[in-house]
Amino acid sequence: MNRKTIKPKMTEQYKSVPTIKTPTLPPNPDEIRQRAHEIFIARGGGHGQDLDDWLKAESELKGARAQE
Repeated sequence: MNRKTIKPKMTEQYKSVPTIKTPTLPPNPDEIRQRAHEIFIARGGGHGQDLDDWLKAESELKGARAQE
């Protein structure tokens, strides 16, 4: 059975309606922890920079979500 995909046609009335951007949630601690660990491994696993790794991971994740 061959079914055709039906695409609704936009009327002129709806083309001018603005798109609503929904707010994004901040990254949760587990996501930050995972990214911080990836950063830790990528820089060779040296200890003593855990806060820097965490803050960098948090910043990266927030920046990526802001672009969505």
